[in-house]
Amino acid sequence: ARTLAAEGANLVLMARTASRPLLVAPEGVRERVLRPLRVELTGAETRGATVVDWNRRSGRPDNAEILMHYDQAAFEALIRNALRAD
Repeated sequence: ARTLAAEGANLVLMARTASRPLLVAPEGVRERVLRPLRVELTGAETRGATVVDWNRRSGRPDNAEILMHYDQAAFEALIRNALRAD
């Protein structure tokens, strides 16, 4: 049987998409991390991008919970069910 993901590969999700399964079915969460996060507006490092301090070098406090891994089968089931919705 074919799956929504390529064989052996996990889906790579953009931040907006990744948050949706967490809200709809939090039981599929396998790993979350806390990290300092900010939106760069000054153009010093980038402009308008979300910047995550993965190694906590900035000294800023953790202010975001980031979804790192979500159960692949549960995610695919959510997508299938959404596509079947009337």
